[in-house]
Amino acid sequence: MPEKGRIGSLLLVAGIQFMVLMMIAETRFPGYDVKEHYVSDLGRWDEPSAVVFNPSVFVLGLLVAVAGYALLGTTPWKWMNLSMIVSGIGAMGVGLFPMTILPPHAISALLAFTFSNLAAILAFRYLTGPLSVMGPVLGGIGLAALVLFVSGIHLGIGPGGMERMVLYPVMGWMLAFSGYLMHEPSGTEWITSGGACGGTTGSASRDGTGDTTGDDTGSGSPPSPDPGNPGPSS
Repeated sequence: MPEKGRIGSLLLVAGIQFMVLMMIAETRFPGYDVKEHYVSDLGRWDEPSAVVFNPSVFVLGLLVAVAGYALLGTTPWKWMNLSMIVSGIGAMGVGLFPMTILPPHAISALLAFTFSNLAAILAFRYLTGPLSVMGPVLGGIGLAALVLFVSGIHLGIGPGGMERMVLYPVMGWMLAFSGYLMHEPSGTEWITSGGACGGTTGSASRDGTGDTTGDDTGSGSPPSPDPGNPGPSS
């Protein structure tokens, strides 16, 4: 599997384990209401859900940060990758500091929510195909919901519902992005509007289809005729 495929696998595992274990944590919290309870209520150590939720969100952050760092070395998607790293650090902070430790928890959650959605929005600058449109749409929904959530405007879905409007769209984008990375054909290079990524002159298109530009010699001119074979005389 190409390197970007392995990075995509990290993101896939990160997203699936978090979503599944969060649902399990909700069943272990007596009387949990997705409308009225915050997601971070699951991490309170006085509740049995914490032993499931806190490690899960920490692993989510760790894998996202590792994936963002690994992509820094293999793609020119600088700002999107840096946003992934910061959001991963924030998610790890959420796992380390439950909401009972409010200042560090609030800062960590804000970093995780803001920069994960920002990374999705930045997809329009670096990616092609549906993800270049889905990213800004889903990230925009997440950031708009974050503003409403912080402002205490819940639009009838409660604080828990609005917090999930911040979280769920970007989780969907992350899972789709993981598939985008895993789809990359072996041996190709990815380019952005800023130029090619990699040292070869023949680079594959950003959509991972393997269509190439240029050639192995770096020259688009036709081959010179063989001096020993001048061709047919006129």
